[in-house]
Amino acid sequence: MPGHPEYTSPRPVTATLVKLHEWCPLLAWLAANTAPGIAPTPSMQQGRRSHAPDELTRIARQLGLQHAMVQVPLHSTRHNASGTIDILDPETGTIIEVKATARRRPHRSHLAQLAVYTLLAAENNLHPRRAAIATPEPRIIAELPIDHHTLQWAEKLIHRTRRTIDNPTPPLANQPPQKCRYCTHRHICPYPNT
Repeated sequence: MPGHPEYTSPRPVTATLVKLHEWCPLLAWLAANTAPGIAPTPSMQQGRRSHAPDELTRIARQLGLQHAMVQVPLHSTRHNASGTIDILDPETGTIIEVKATARRRPHRSHLAQLAVYTLLAAENNLHPRRAAIATPEPRIIAELPIDHHTLQWAEKLIHRTRRTIDNPTPPLANQPPQKCRYCTHRHICPYPNT
């Protein structure tokens, strides 16, 4: 967006960190600052199986995206942000994020990740016209409008995530106990809620 400076910080904010931040800011901070990587939850392991290139290609074809590319890495110099889009069809301007365990209504964190992908595609002149979350069946379960509000939201998400992960002090966390019991980083969490 006009008026924003380019970021020169060596560490980009990834769409995955934005997703984690929307789920739990402390989890994003831990992933960026202490852990070598996010220990996969059972749903993340299932998601990885559905993200094999052949599987993503099958999903794209069944959604009618005959010219789709899969696992497309993108970067924004302006925001020093990056991400890898599951399915991108440049011919139709379609972005698809596949979630193997998504419910009828995806969590806000998944929509945040999709918003960042939309911003990355726009800044790389890929002219996004549709952004959706799909399950492997495939079934579209949510769509984001491609408009100024979505792009502004993505910018805010990136900046908010950057402020959190660049802070030397971990953010306070006040999450519901069921969320914490599922977290693979609860053993290093400074605020256990079990």
